[in-house]
Amino acid sequence: MLTCIAIYTVVAISGVIIASHGTSAEVPGNVLNLFAPNDKLGLAMRAAISVAVTLVYPMLCLPCRSTLDHLLFGGGAMASKATLRHNLETVAVVSLTLLLATLESDLSKVFGFTGSTAGAIICYLLPLTVYMRLRAQQTAAIVQATQRTAVLCRVTLLGLTPLVFLTTWQVI
Repeated sequence: MLTCIAIYTVVAISGVIIASHGTSAEVPGNVLNLFAPNDKLGLAMRAAISVAVTLVYPMLCLPCRSTLDHLLFGGGAMASKATLRHNLETVAVVSLTLLLATLESDLSKVFGFTGSTAGAIICYLLPLTVYMRLRAQQTAAIVQATQRTAVLCRVTLLGLTPLVFLTTWQVI
């Protein structure tokens, strides 16, 4: 754990030092834009990011396709039908990500959307799901009370979401 903390600290300090030597006082959404197009360090970092994104994409696409299959089709099917369905789902996921990557060139918006979505899921949906799973094995009265609490939480979350969106929206 100390090794991980040390690596993150070195990367953070290096990023601050490199960003402070840039020509502008404001750091752009894509930090690699601070480097000139022919800068060797910038090219090395762009290559490293390209390799990392290329290698991690299949690891992200498989759970996405699996979740999509489970949500839409229940996750189970005969082997021949599942293979065709999985191929079509994979083509759909890859096509959608290619379309989104083509339409949006600012990486900071993609990371912002990913972080906010993951943050909302981790903070609000995951605890509720775990709570409901644990309470599902209780008596009928407790389960019914749990469901009412879950509905109240969902309504509250749905009511707060537009408020948070309106209060944090910034025109760029």
